[in-house]
Amino acid sequence: MVSIMTTVPRSQSFRLAKVCSMLFLCLNSYILTIYITEEMVHHLESGMFYFACSTPISRKYWEPTTDRLNASARSLTDYIASYNPSTAKTTHLRLKGFPTSVPLALHGMDVVTSASNPSELLVYAINHRPPTTGDAKDVGADSVVELFTTKPGSNELQYVKTFEDPSVIITPNDVVGYGDGSFYFTNDHRKRIGIVGVIPSTQISVSLTCAVH
Repeated sequence: MVSIMTTVPRSQSFRLAKVCSMLFLCLNSYILTIYITEEMVHHLESGMFYFACSTPISRKYWEPTTDRLNASARSLTDYIASYNPSTAKTTHLRLKGFPTSVPLALHGMDVVTSASNPSELLVYAINHRPPTTGDAKDVGADSVVELFTTKPGSNELQYVKTFEDPSVIITPNDVVGYGDGSFYFTNDHRKRIGIVGVIPSTQISVSLTCAVH
């Protein structure tokens, strides 16, 4: 069952949801330079940082939440990276078990401790897939929420599941996960394409955004 919520609970992870082409971090007297598009998550218990990374140029053409729907120009090399402040090591996390025919197109992300295995982390990631049929400019993106597991310091992400429901997951922007496998996410708009989809909800009387659990 899907319920519409007016507020989203706070995550146990700290995130900076700000789009930028290059992020400079000063951590433990080391400088980390990393290309990042949308999300940085600090997992407090382990101290690890996790990043949703892409190429800045591709965001000009493929960002479904802002009606940028040129699927042929999307990045095919998006990835999730980690940074360990205790070792100053940055790691490009390798995907295990993830369908190779579905390149990631990352947006929001969250990283939380597994409720069933405290040594394991659950990684939730918004993935803006291109549509399987039709042109994205006509039908919008086939956006989903991906679930992976990892461990602090690991160089791998183990694929678990893809959550997909086009009637509910419409233009997802961010996600807040829980250790039991459940999550909240926000839809930027209630339509995948068109002028109504890109007008900020604060400018018109009809509410266009929502949070879903």
